[in-house]
Amino acid sequence: MSLDPTPPIPPPPPPAPTLIAGKFADRAALEQGIHQIAKQIGYEFDTAKPLIGPGGHAADVDGAVQIYKGLERMQAMRQPTPPAPPAPPAPTPSPPKPNEKIELGVQVNDDTTVEQIVEAAGLTMDDLAAQYSQNGKLTDEQYAAIKKVNPAMSRPIVNEIARAKVAGAQQLAGMRQQLVTMTGGQAQFDNLIASAHQFLDPHEITPYQDSLNNPTTARQAMESMLFRHQQAVRSGKVQPLTGGDQTQPAGGASGAIIQSRDEYAKIANRAERGDKEAAKRLHAHHQAGGLYIPKI
Repeated sequence: MSLDPTPPIPPPPPPAPTLIAGKFADRAALEQGIHQIAKQIGYEFDTAKPLIGPGGHAADVDGAVQIYKGLERMQAMRQPTPPAPPAPPAPTPSPPKPNEKIELGVQVNDDTTVEQIVEAAGLTMDDLAAQYSQNGKLTDEQYAAIKKVNPAMSRPIVNEIARAKVAGAQQLAGMRQQLVTMTGGQAQFDNLIASAHQFLDPHEITPYQDSLNNPTTARQAMESMLFRHQQAVRSGKVQPLTGGDQTQPAGGASGAIIQSRDEYAKIANRAERGDKEAAKRLHAHHQAGGLYIPKI
């Protein structure tokens, strides 16, 4: 009697592909994952440098994996905590006083986690920005102090935070100079800010302050303030802006007023680019009682 042959043994399954960081199929997927998690936590990379490669944020894939893991830890730190028991209702704040002043240079930073880490390391964001601005990197002691507080804060991440702080300061300084130019000079700018409570309602002071300290809305806010100020000048509520060179072009006060919207736009654009004669022309226009003409 014959026996049935033994069935053949099936070949073993092919080995599973090795995933980068346990979840990415290739380098491109890893880069996409890094950008995605960075966007979720509001973190920006310097786009002038490649993410991975020579001269980039990470020299190779292993370095990029470390950046990804560091971002994951930062994301975990930002997960919302369970809600606390409801607090008793806060007392109704009293309305602002009529003589409340606009304060410039006030910046609100939503990323309190980073600032708390830096402060716990015995440093300040200004310390990081100053060192990075001068040397393009922090000192070994600064890196070590931050990493001791939070190991997830690698050198590339700390460098990006310092770079963003420097860029923000430069943007704020450039914005402030544009506002000064729009008013006709530093003295006129100071006069406008100091007298804001005389032609703005008390409840408008804080919104204007926030808008003037935001590079995105500062220009529009200054345009609105100049218009409101000119209205107040015409009604006799406030005096015209003074300071700087008071010279008016030939023709006296009436000849100083710019009648054409297009001409005003051209002169204002030149003044914002640093043209002193154009800035003087704008100042003469305002001194003569001319209204601000929106550039639309």
